[in-house]
Amino acid sequence: MTTRSRILQTALTLFNEHGMYQTGVRDIARALDISPGNLSYHFARKEDLLIAILDQYKHGNDEIYQEYMHFEPDLERYLQTISRLLKNAFAHRGVFLGLDELRAIFGKEYDYADVERKRRAFIDTILSDLEKSGDLEFSTLDKSFLIDFLAFFQRCWIMEAMISYPHLEEHQIMTRYMRFVVMQFAQVATLKGQGALGRWL
Repeated sequence: MTTRSRILQTALTLFNEHGMYQTGVRDIARALDISPGNLSYHFARKEDLLIAILDQYKHGNDEIYQEYMHFEPDLERYLQTISRLLKNAFAHRGVFLGLDELRAIFGKEYDYADVERKRRAFIDTILSDLEKSGDLEFSTLDKSFLIDFLAFFQRCWIMEAMISYPHLEEHQIMTRYMRFVVMQFAQVATLKGQGALGRWL
């Protein structure tokens, strides 16, 4: 593992355990047993470290979406995809709890609007394909509402989970929040699509 990768992994671990506010560059260097100067060779500022972690998170999400897109539309696989996206967010939870630090770089150094556009485009394509495959039918719930819900949910669930349920194990948190998603899909699932929902309820 390269020094850069070790720095990213250690920073993320410390962010997840203590939060970004409470984790400084010196804390990360100390945990790695390297000098702050060595760390700043790879990441001149804490913001640069944060951007690299956000890129890592975004890349993970892109891979999850792309893997889904390689196969025929299937509601069960899409629910598994959402579960994987939630797990990726959980693995990066320390970043999302530092909203003030995130706000400082969004729009200036990190194009979050592009990330949101891509997220919504993926969701729109997937829902359209699932409607064509006969798993979903958008007669009782507007598709745009479900896109809004899923985009909002993927962006914000981790903050609520970490504030309200820090005592729960990861699998308990995943079960709880996947039920929220499944209940939304239950409103638009056809008879064919309902079979995919059972194992999540």
